[in-house]
Amino acid sequence: MSNRSTRHGRAHERPGGKVAEPSSSDSNRGARPRGRPPGLLVPGLVTAACIVVVVGAAGAMAVVAEGRAGQDRASQPTVPPLLVDARPIARSDGFPVQRRFLGAVEAPRRSSLSFEVAAEVIEVVSDEGDVVARGDLLARLDTQRLRSRLAEVRAEAGEIEANLALAESTAARTRAAFERDTVSRQRLDEANQAAAALRAALARVEASARVLEVDIQKSRMRAPFDARVVHRFLDEGVVVQPGQAILEVVESAGAEVRVGVPVAVASGVEVGVVLGVEASGVIHDARVTAIVADVASSTRTADIILRVEGDARRLFPGTSATLVLDGFNESPSFALPRACLVESARGLWAVYVLTPLVGGEPAEAEVGATHRVVARQVEVLHLAGDTAFVAGGVADGDLVAISGTHRLINGLGVRLWRAGAVSDD
Repeated sequence: MSNRSTRHGRAHERPGGKVAEPSSSDSNRGARPRGRPPGLLVPGLVTAACIVVVVGAAGAMAVVAEGRAGQDRASQPTVPPLLVDARPIARSDGFPVQRRFLGAVEAPRRSSLSFEVAAEVIEVVSDEGDVVARGDLLARLDTQRLRSRLAEVRAEAGEIEANLALAESTAARTRAAFERDTVSRQRLDEANQAAAALRAALARVEASARVLEVDIQKSRMRAPFDARVVHRFLDEGVVVQPGQAILEVVESAGAEVRVGVPVAVASGVEVGVVLGVEASGVIHDARVTAIVADVASSTRTADIILRVEGDARRLFPGTSATLVLDGFNESPSFALPRACLVESARGLWAVYVLTPLVGGEPAEAEVGATHRVVARQVEVLHLAGDTAFVAGGVADGDLVAISGTHRLINGLGVRLWRAGAVSDD
């Protein structure tokens, strides 16, 4: 027992007489510390150390990157400000306007042509689209029956003429005998009345012959004026009745325009004045020939009739036409090029006004800038071609950007390129 205790209590002896001190592992194995187990303490410390290292490395990299970016910015040249073309605007007391009223082209004359007698159509000379002159043959009827009747009437007239000659001779002889007191007055009156009756019968027959001659003449349809055939209703072989339409024609010489305008506008137009009428993309001069003194119940407008002057062969009836009336709106406004307008919030319009930079140096990104872009909302009063008439957020003398507005934003520093007066054109 003593030897065993001595072996545990003393230091171990190594060969050669040296004494070996107890190791820490032996001590740890001999006595276990209290509290958290050693296996859980060491990994937590390692994790914390790794996090510290990663964060430090990221910070160092950020510092290096920022330094390089600063060097790059310092080495890059400063971007010059945009050059903007602007014009000073001037206030006017109004602006010209054009009022446009829609109408239609009409032919001065339009006719549905028909025959006055019943007969068979044997020829229709003209067709749709043909242009005819006054007196040209358009269609004709079969006249055999009419000519036969005319021959009969003329023969009857010849018979009456023969009887009339005899009656007149008889009346002359009776008158001579009456003067010798050889016949009574009764015989004389009968002879005179017989001659008079035959003369009346001859006049009646001759009138019938003239009617038949007119009917034969009317069996040939001719153009009543210079016209264009627009409709053909039937062909040869049809037996037509009096008044049945064969062709429809419209006058080809000249054209009229009928336009409905408000009563206030019609009262300001005078007969005889020349106005502009736009039809088929061309503006024609047209003279006012009539103002219809009747207001349409559906549109509450009065019709103005204008006759187109000059060549109107290309103005076909039914084509839309627009009456153009020049006027003047007395609302104060500013004339701007239409390109100045930019879209703003809520469907409004705005323009870019250049205001001079004052007080202090401009920002670093605006070195060399002379003006600041300011967006101002405006009200568009009228558009005429490439010109816009506006009112609202601009004042007399403001510099308004007239080109390159798609590159501008509110608050941008720019440099004025040139300045001049804005034209009203």
